[in-house]
Amino acid sequence: MKQRIRRWDDERVKTKFVIIDPGLKNLGGHNYTLAVSFSAAAYAMGYEVWWLCDHNFRSEVVPKYIRAEKVFPISYYKKFNIRWGLVRIYDWLADWAGGKTLWKFATEQVDQATSLPWGRMIFRHLHPFAKEIEMALKNFGIGPADHVFVTTAEYLQYAALIEVLSTGGQKDLPFFHVRTCYDESCALNKRFGARLPSLFRRFRDCGLVGHKICFYAETPALVAHFSSWNLIPFKVFGNPVPQEFLKMPAPFSHIGKPLTIVFPGQARIEKGYLRLPRIVAALQARKDLSRPVRFVLQSNFRKSDKVDRPPWRDRDRYEARESLRAFPEEFVQLVEQPLSNEEYYASIADADIVLLPYDVDIYGVRPSMIALEATVLGKPVVVTSGTTLADFVEPGTGETASTDFEFAEGLARIINAYDTYRTKVEARAATIRHESDPCVLVERMVAQATAINERACAGEAPSLVGLF
Repeated sequence: MKQRIRRWDDERVKTKFVIIDPGLKNLGGHNYTLAVSFSAAAYAMGYEVWWLCDHNFRSEVVPKYIRAEKVFPISYYKKFNIRWGLVRIYDWLADWAGGKTLWKFATEQVDQATSLPWGRMIFRHLHPFAKEIEMALKNFGIGPADHVFVTTAEYLQYAALIEVLSTGGQKDLPFFHVRTCYDESCALNKRFGARLPSLFRRFRDCGLVGHKICFYAETPALVAHFSSWNLIPFKVFGNPVPQEFLKMPAPFSHIGKPLTIVFPGQARIEKGYLRLPRIVAALQARKDLSRPVRFVLQSNFRKSDKVDRPPWRDRDRYEARESLRAFPEEFVQLVEQPLSNEEYYASIADADIVLLPYDVDIYGVRPSMIALEATVLGKPVVVTSGTTLADFVEPGTGETASTDFEFAEGLARIINAYDTYRTKVEARAATIRHESDPCVLVERMVAQATAINERACAGEAPSLVGLF
């Protein structure tokens, strides 16, 4: 395994903070941002920071203070096709034959010096990550004093971890912090949803929950979903806001010009893009607005949007875009090109109001980084009722709505009392900034592990109460 690091201090021995996030979503989205944010926080606290990555990872993007090792042959985030199907068949057979003598023989522990049980060997041929994790822990000296953080756990990562935890030598294991999120959580998709309870039952039975491993989820709704199985406890562990974003100023552009209502992010149906023409028209028809307004709407969604004839699956979004183009340019500005991270952050910083009419079925459990970032910068938001985005709305800091008319009504209320909303949301932003600071989140995570270890040494029962 080739070392990937630009600066390394060999004279001091530090506790390691290891992030397992193979692939890091090909360096896109919030997984890479999340890994970098937590890594910076852990480094500031004095930890050696390691990433265990897949072999397609571009090491040149790794910050200088991180040691990145390419230990996985493939990315977790790639489609496994036949491999996934074989894993499902294997797990189905495991359930069906769980009480059979043949299966017990196949899965019983045998002398590790000779061979693994044939059932476990089959699994590891289908799903090699367990072996790679074990080898990494051994080869890099990752032990009981260290912390391993699985940033976005999903079914295959859970399956690999339970194999690692079930092979003995538990006292030499580091403390695992396992965080699941909506996108990677197979409890909420159709592929492996029925399989997670069985895996969680194995975690419970291995006796390490609350001793060597803690489980987190990114929203209270997702925690409630997992906790409803009454198998293992989950704690809320939200998304961090990068330090560079926390340091950004929060300018307000409304002085001397129209208030700017921004719809940031890609033009996706689940983000309410198809609703925008009706919301814009409803607000335009109002005669009671005390200030002029304008919309800046992100409107990119496919590379094929340059084609004259859109593909059938994108026809609704093309029609919505054409409807938005019909509004006067001084009233509606469409941004049809993808934005860089800097441009995206600047679009939120320059907004006066952020409009997020997200789908309640999707975002009833799934979080929104845009809502978090808008709140951190002190922007009033109008969001869909019943979504996780509504958690950021307190009285006087924003509005919730269900229908298109209600969205226009909520926008109008903020416009007509903008200074009052701005003052309250700025006060709210200070609390959100603290709660979303990656340094604060890492400190809480480490404090929880320390408290658990101290109770274990004192012979007390494990407890997960009070630290998050």
